[in-house]
Parts: sequence; structure tokens; C-alpha cells
Amino acid sequence: MSMDELLETICDLLDDELERQETALALCRAQGDGLRAQDMAYLQTKTTALELLIQEAHTAEAARNQLLREVTDRYGLSRAAPATLTTLMQAVSDSWRTRLLEYQARMRRVLAQTRAVVRANAGLLRASMDIVGGAMDALEGAASATASHYTPRGTEPVGHHLQPALIDQKG
Repeated sequence: MSMDELLETICDLLDDELERQETALALCRAQGDGLRAQDMAYLQTKTTALELLIQEAHTAEAARNQLLREVTDRYGLSRAAPATLTTLMQAVSDSWRTRLLEYQARMRRVLAQTRAVVRANAGLLRASMDIVGGAMDALEGAASATASHYTPRGTEPVGHHLQPALIDQKG
């Protein structure tokens, strides 16, 4: 394969990755919608899709890194340095560099947006958990207050219907 073909293949793989990251961003936004709507089925569906996308991205990253290593080796770049997009951009012609820089800028924007959405979702989730925790604490308090009025068999204890009385000075 010629160097131009290898670089074209890398660009295709990078475009695929950008598309995956844009899809991940959309799924993260959808998770936020599910959290706000308290729609657990919708949230679970989006989370499952995101998990599958992450697995796909992990597999694609390995293939992309192998190809990137091959290209950097052909350019004679140091094996001691990691094969990165930045390293590659330093070695390629201006036309390839421009294309790779555009990809890199778009990817950084998408990743920054994804980070912001994930942080917002984490805040929503924490707030929801605080509300549920408060409700559970209130329910537990109410249940234990009510439970003290019953025996383990579920009946009222003898004399429970009696209320404390005030005793005046006459007795």
C-alpha cells in the first residue's frame, strides 16, 4: 500500500471515529433527557447503546493505532515516541496536515461537548439520588413510627389506645 493510500485509510478511520464520538454525544444528551423525564426504560436503552458504541470504539482504536504505527514507522519517526496524530502531522505534507488538523479540531470540540454533557448528567443523577434518598429516609421514619404501634404479629398492643393524660394538682 502506498503512503497516500495509508494516509487515506487513516483519515477514513478517523472519520469513522468522529462519527462514533458524535453518536456518543447524542446518546449522552439522550441520557440527560431520560434522567430529566425519569424514564428509566429510555435511559437504559440509551445506556446500552452507549456501552456497545464504547466497545466498538475500543476495537477500532486498536486497529487505528496499528495503522498509525505503520505510517509513523514508514516516515522514520522515532519508535520511542508514541504514534500519535500530532506526531504524524509533523511528518506529512501540508495537504494531509490540513486534513488531519481539521479532524483533530472537530474531535476536540465533540469531546469537550461530551464532557460537559456527562458532567451535567452526573449532576442530574446526584440530584435525583438525593431526592430518592430523602424520600426513602422519610418513608423509613414514617414506617418505624407506625411500626412501634404494632406488635410483631401486626396487632395493636394492649392498652395502645390509651393516651397519656394530664394530671392536675388535685390528682
